[in-house]
Amino acid sequence: MDTNIPEIEDAPSSLKSVVWKHFGLAVNYTNSGQRVVNRRKAVCRLCFTEVGCLTGSTSNLMSHLLRHHPFLSFENTPSQHRKPLSAYKQPLAAGSDRAAAITDAIGVFIAADMRPCSVVENTGFKHLLNVLDPRYKVPTREHFSSAVVPALYKQTRAVVIYELSAAPSVALTVEEWTLRATESYLTVTAHYISPDWEMKSPVLQTRPVYEHKSTNYAEKLKEVVADWSLERPRCTIPVTSDNAKNIVSAVLEAGLGPQIDCFAHTINLAAQKATAVSQVSRLLGKIRRLASFFHRSTAAAHILLTKQEMLEVSKQPLVHDVPSRWISSFDMVERYIEQQVAVHSALTEKAIKNKDIVSLTDKEMAVAEGVIEVLKPLRIIATIITESTPSVSMILPLKTRILKSMERDDGDSATVREMKAVITGNLQDRYSGDDLQEFLHKCTALDPRFKSLPHVDRACRQRIYDTLTKEIMANIEQDNAPCHTARSIKVWMKDHQIKTLSWTDQSPDLNPIEILWNVIKRKMDGHKPSNKAKLLECLHQQCHKFTQQQCERLVESMPRCMKTTIENQGFSTKYCFLNIIIVLFKNKYELVFFALFEV
Repeated sequence: MDTNIPEIEDAPSSLKSVVWKHFGLAVNYTNSGQRVVNRRKAVCRLCFTEVGCLTGSTSNLMSHLLRHHPFLSFENTPSQHRKPLSAYKQPLAAGSDRAAAITDAIGVFIAADMRPCSVVENTGFKHLLNVLDPRYKVPTREHFSSAVVPALYKQTRAVVIYELSAAPSVALTVEEWTLRATESYLTVTAHYISPDWEMKSPVLQTRPVYEHKSTNYAEKLKEVVADWSLERPRCTIPVTSDNAKNIVSAVLEAGLGPQIDCFAHTINLAAQKATAVSQVSRLLGKIRRLASFFHRSTAAAHILLTKQEMLEVSKQPLVHDVPSRWISSFDMVERYIEQQVAVHSALTEKAIKNKDIVSLTDKEMAVAEGVIEVLKPLRIIATIITESTPSVSMILPLKTRILKSMERDDGDSATVREMKAVITGNLQDRYSGDDLQEFLHKCTALDPRFKSLPHVDRACRQRIYDTLTKEIMANIEQDNAPCHTARSIKVWMKDHQIKTLSWTDQSPDLNPIEILWNVIKRKMDGHKPSNKAKLLECLHQQCHKFTQQQCERLVESMPRCMKTTIENQGFSTKYCFLNIIIVLFKNKYELVFFALFEV
């Protein structure tokens, strides 16, 4: 017997309420072992919880059952107990906060998961909501399509517009796609860094396309730029698209650029050319027939599974490719090579022997292995750029890596050499325009992963570094400290054609770190270290006194500081430094000390 289950005494027959079917009286034992029935405590027979039942009232007992065991039925419950149950099942008011929150959550579900508004009329969906909260009544599909989803779109659009307005530059991705019903659409996606330093990629618009002319596409691109205020002074809008000529021409006609061919699409075109080589095409057709045979025949599939178990080969079915998708063809060949022994053994069985279905010969197997060898670098790179957040800085290094892997080897077969030549010829002239190459080289140099530019020679690398340095140094922001305004510095700046932004005298420091340095310098006034080691030790002590919370408050105060600076046209603000110190420190004695100083 389980000692954790308490002993329960049946309720006296005089207690007629239906709740006593699920409750009994608590039993206690005195120190002398005498058994005592506690009539002031009832024990639930379902969860063994003790509930008070003073003066014979069963209200507490009924409340416990309704709250913790709502699945119970109380058809014979006296009228005095029906009120709590009916109150619990009162429907939510349409304007209540709870009902509004559930309705908004359903709207997010429809929009985020791209569900039709008719989902709210599905039986299973209604059952789910009824289990979660039976008081909620689902609005009609018309309410979601005409009110909830449009309101959600307006909120999301406002957030995106705000983030776009704060982004110093924006890039676009343009894609044309077609539904099964032969309806064409053009989707434009923006890419930018948000104020929180997060990479964002919202879809700005999807519009139907009825004429596949470059002028039509150009008008839609101009509409996007104007509608979302994407233009920036002295800044271009790069556009990534597929290699279709009408899209490429549309980008130029819309005044955008540089236009960058999608690297995944470029790899796809090169791989499709390689798989179209006559010997490779015949090989794929033969493996495709084998895969179809084992997919159609249940007997063949069962025998193949038996052979896999016997030969201790992984129990994986053959892959049937989609001819227009080269990655599926790669997977099909790779799976066949893996299962070749089991397939050959299965085809020798009399039960499925078919003179039209034969396994690959040794020569064909050698070709299949060569196909995998050639396409594997493309497969790896395609996986990298689809599973991560790709950037244009990856294009030239990856292109160089592919071309390097396509160099001829003395041991290559005729088929392998032909495939390598096709891929090299297709990729060699891609991204070769002077302006585009210059743009891509700069992007690659600014990417920490490729900043050493290993894919170019030393002269090209140095030229790219010099060009970037010149552009970065074209406008320098610095204060009027004597070390910045010395005559020798000005001469050097002029000789190297470096412009400096005008800076007012006694201007406030708009970099939070400058405020911290100022505070540290003032705190160091009372210390007189005798050597460098003691100086560093003292500085470390002062720096470690700042908490992360203080630094965060300082950063949060910068918008107010900038607003005050703008109102004073860039000149010093009388209480700017004092206000920041108030934000930083709560200790009143430190505040009195720092209040003596102004910027």
